[in-house]
Amino acid sequence: MYALVPLCGLAVTVAVQVVLIRARRGAGLLRSLFEGWGAGLVAVLAAEVWAAAAVPLSRGDRLPLAALNVATHALLWYCYFHFVNLGVTARRPRLLIELSEAPAGLTYAQVLDRYNGRYQVEVRLERLLGSGQIVLRDGRYRIGKPLLLFIARVMILLKRLLLGKSSEFA
Repeated sequence: MYALVPLCGLAVTVAVQVVLIRARRGAGLLRSLFEGWGAGLVAVLAAEVWAAAAVPLSRGDRLPLAALNVATHALLWYCYFHFVNLGVTARRPRLLIELSEAPAGLTYAQVLDRYNGRYQVEVRLERLLGSGQIVLRDGRYRIGKPLLLFIARVMILLKRLLLGKSSEFA
């Protein structure tokens, strides 16, 4: 029963995130992912309370199991977060989808036109401006809300700790 608690949390996370992103018509993807995680965490904690009442365990066993389930939920959310992010931002899946939607295929020039570096930077700047992650003042871009910067720094730290490098190009 305890093994199902994190999966219950993940199911709530996904359901809440999907409902929120559809209700907002695609706006606020990052926010919906974190809100979904919060809802899933509440579900995990509620399931822990229910499981504690239903399954007789000593207090010494409950706390480590609860901590494990919360940690497992967080790791499942981390995987879900990157799964969603892969579909939104990765060039390879996007290119494959665009090629599948072009029955006659695309020429090299058409691919380069769709993957113009300037266009990609403009799109990313618009998204960052729209979410408040960056601001434009006096013709210069500056950090606004530092959430994505914090996440990027954590990811670099994890890559250094786990992989011994700071990027896939290192």
